[in-house]
Amino acid sequence: MTDQGETRTTAGKKSASRAMTALLLFLFICLGLFIFQRDSFYLWATAIHVMAVISWMAGMFYMPRLFVYHADSAPGSDKSETFKVMEHRLMKVIMNPAMILTWIFGLYLAWDGGWLSDGWLHVKLLAVF
Repeated sequence: MTDQGETRTTAGKKSASRAMTALLLFLFICLGLFIFQRDSFYLWATAIHVMAVISWMAGMFYMPRLFVYHADSAPGSDKSETFKVMEHRLMKVIMNPAMILTWIFGLYLAWDGGWLSDGWLHVKLLAVF
C-alpha cells in the first residue's frame, strides 16, 4: 500500500507541476499579446474569459457528481481514495485557475470596455457573488 501511495504522490506532483507550467506559459502568452497586440487584445481577453467561464462551470457541474460517487464508495477503499484525488485535482488544477482567469479577464473587460459605471455590471457582479 505504501508503494501505491508513493506512486500517487509522485504522479500528483508531476501533474501539478505540468499544470503550473502550462498556466505560467499561458499567462506569459497573454502578457505578450497584451504588449504586442494591444489593439486586438480585447478580443483575445473576451475569448479567454469565455473559455475560463466554461471551464469553471464544467468543473462546478462535475464536482457534485464526484461527490455522489465518492459517497457511494466504502470509506478507506481504493475507490474512495481515487475519488479524493480526483476531487482535489479538479478543484486545484481546473476550477481554481479557471475561476481566477474568469475574474481577471472579466474585470479587464469591464475596465477596458468602460462598463464600470453601468448598472448592469453591478447586477452581474452581484449575481456572480
